[in-house]
Amino acid sequence: MPDCTLHIGGPKTGSTAIQDALFFHLRDPLFQYVAGGEPNGTLAVSALFEDFPRCEKIFRRFGSPGGRFAPYRDRLERQWTRGLDRAVRNGTHLLISSELLWVLPQVSLERLRDSLASRGFQIDVRGYLRPWNAWLTSLCAHQWAHDRGRFALTSAWDDLSFQVQENTIRLWRVFGRDRVRLSLFQPAQFPQGCVVRDFASQVGLPVPPQFSLRSNDGFSRPAIQLAYCWHKFENPVQEDELGYPPGKFRLLGLVRQLPGPPLRFHPDLLAPWRDQQRPQDPWIERELGFSLADPPAKSPVQSPAERVIRREEDLFEFEPETLAWLARMTGQPVLRQQSGEQAAREVARQVSLLRFRPLIPREIRDGLILRLRKAWIRRRWGC
Repeated sequence: MPDCTLHIGGPKTGSTAIQDALFFHLRDPLFQYVAGGEPNGTLAVSALFEDFPRCEKIFRRFGSPGGRFAPYRDRLERQWTRGLDRAVRNGTHLLISSELLWVLPQVSLERLRDSLASRGFQIDVRGYLRPWNAWLTSLCAHQWAHDRGRFALTSAWDDLSFQVQENTIRLWRVFGRDRVRLSLFQPAQFPQGCVVRDFASQVGLPVPPQFSLRSNDGFSRPAIQLAYCWHKFENPVQEDELGYPPGKFRLLGLVRQLPGPPLRFHPDLLAPWRDQQRPQDPWIERELGFSLADPPAKSPVQSPAERVIRREEDLFEFEPETLAWLARMTGQPVLRQQSGEQAAREVARQVSLLRFRPLIPREIRDGLILRLRKAWIRRRWGC
């Protein structure tokens, strides 16, 4: 019987690139991708295998805040069943990519395992872990850009992700140690620097020589500054709230286009958190065979182009190019004040206008292509 490969990941650990590649590009007759009709399988896995109310909370925040959960779950169950049955009939391998697998409760993992094992699938688990500081920086950048307007590196939910020893042992307990393979995320060591090619080589999935992938490279530091100010002063969403204001993803999609250097934290800001993780280091090196210790940090540079973040006020220091870009995108005058809380409030008000910016023809075209691709995936693969 073919295998089922479960791919786990997280912000900037290659998860998005692999999901996009599996969903849109790497179509091979021996492989089938199951994700509830979406590139990211997190929604489907949560809705199908987690207990209430957590599975419904994720659905309402990212799926359909105004819809009913029960019909959504019923539809996913039908897609899931059709997808698995089709794979069994055709003798194809399954690929499921969901970053939530890393922190899923044991009972939920067991339900997922049993659903696959009942049809005869042997399950392999693959995942990537970033070095500690790079992991925290990328996760924090993701959260500041999408949900949080408060200067905190992690939340209680984030802390679950960094429990490497506990999460790994849970995967071993459910799937078997010999079926779980975790790798260090180090693009310099990947074929052509590409995590998709590395993952494909692990599971035996051929990658066409001309393969190229446009994937989410995250937000630049100037883009994160704009999103952070908007969350803090115009959209103070709490983590346990459901739903998002209209136009939020439109706004974030536009802000993501702002170029600039990546977010960098001052070592002094990261040091206390790193000390909390240090007791895990010996176990990780002994049991996983690699270290999550970061390479020696470069000395912090003070030029605006390479500004490092030590405190919240550093996020309220805007470069003239950022304010000029924002003015062009909103059709508003360029803000004169470039630093401080009052400047951040003015920036937040201007950023909020992006929610109502009309779509341009290219965006309408891309949105239509995405919907057609999703419809084709569901029709072609039944999942």
